[in-house]
Amino acid sequence: MKLHIISGFLGAGKTTYIKKMIPLLDGKKAVIENEFGDVSIDVLAFENDVYVKEINSGCICCSLSGDFQQGIKTIYTSLKPDHIIIEPSGVATLSDLLKVCKEIKEAFEDVEWGQVVTLVDCSGYFDYMESFGEFYLDQIRCSNRVVLSHDLSNHIAVAQDIKKHNPTILFIEDWFDDHVPSVKTVNEREEWERFIADHSRRLDMESYTLHLNDFKYDFDSQDFSDHLRSGTFGDIIRSKGVIRLKDSAALMNYVNGKLSMDTMTSDDSKVVLIGESIHRGVIDRYFQNRRLDD
Repeated sequence: MKLHIISGFLGAGKTTYIKKMIPLLDGKKAVIENEFGDVSIDVLAFENDVYVKEINSGCICCSLSGDFQQGIKTIYTSLKPDHIIIEPSGVATLSDLLKVCKEIKEAFEDVEWGQVVTLVDCSGYFDYMESFGEFYLDQIRCSNRVVLSHDLSNHIAVAQDIKKHNPTILFIEDWFDDHVPSVKTVNEREEWERFIADHSRRLDMESYTLHLNDFKYDFDSQDFSDHLRSGTFGDIIRSKGVIRLKDSAALMNYVNGKLSMDTMTSDDSKVVLIGESIHRGVIDRYFQNRRLDD
């Protein structure tokens, strides 16, 4: 059984990458989805034939490491998959997660490393580097593969800077065209151990989840985006959710100042916001004032 870790900061495109990766792996697959908030929105993106284990309300690299190890053991013994794909929360510390996975690997003889990939949002790379420093760099220094995502207009400058921090890292290209090349298992590379750092720093992040239940909303995406960017809701770095509208439902994603909406089918509404100094009362009133009465 191979353990794959698909890491990346908030909104870098981890779930999209995993969806592209799954059909290219042979055998039985399982996904462990970790959310910093108390609900998972991304779990809706996976097909029904892929087993998904949700571990929410914290990070599997630290506060929920015990739940994570138990989840791996349960999947290993009950499903016996050929691949377990781990999607840590966007604020996870990859060096700590690797230490936990190393313990799991040592506990089972037939568990080996697969891909350890970090997705990097080119459009926010330099801003995130300035704001989050060593915390943000941890994912880059502890990966053996990197994928550049979103706006690639400055990809050369981003790639050059990444190479300064991790000279041996390799870049996966054209991942959005269903190309995920095979990667040697890390068992075959003893130098991998050097990637596991001894120290890390955590962000003072918090999350807020709104369970909007089965209500419908008069939701204007531009107005919501303006509120997020202006700081009205606090210092929001990431937001995602499912919102029921008058005649449909929409999957909402907000990252790095940009908001997207995709039509979907859902009988429930919930929104997660991640950031610092979140103004919960302001957010509650925003949605209450836009609720449609049947």
